[in-house]
Amino acid sequence: MQDLEDMPAPQYPYIPPMTEFFFDGTSDLTIFPPPVSVEPAPNPVPLCLMNHTKGKITVVWTRRSDCPFWVTPETCDMPPLKSMAMRLHFQPPHPNCLYTVELEAFAIYKVLQSYSNIEEDCTVCPSWCLTLLRWL
Repeated sequence: MQDLEDMPAPQYPYIPPMTEFFFDGTSDLTIFPPPVSVEPAPNPVPLCLMNHTKGKITVVWTRRSDCPFWVTPETCDMPPLKSMAMRLHFQPPHPNCLYTVELEAFAIYKVLQSYSNIEEDCTVCPSWCLTLLRWL
């Protein structure tokens, strides 16, 4: 194994400064390797939801077809006072770009999903909106 200090520095050809400036690696054409490389984040990214209620809930994630982010499973039932492991996926359509998204999920008590389970004189709780902000 050769030590990095013993390796000679790479020799690059002379490139006019304006050419070097415009072909800096941000497009498909590049002259030099980029000065900084970015390793992709682990995909999928682990995500944990916690049900702090005393009732069983159902969580449903929304997803746009053109969005490079999504969560799996898209729907899950969560027991009371328990957590659920999920995965945040990211499939970028273009390299070397920044992406941000605010994902939404809706949670509702499982017992309120069917109108036959609702008695006459009970309080109906609307669904909660959960948001997740992520950028890569």
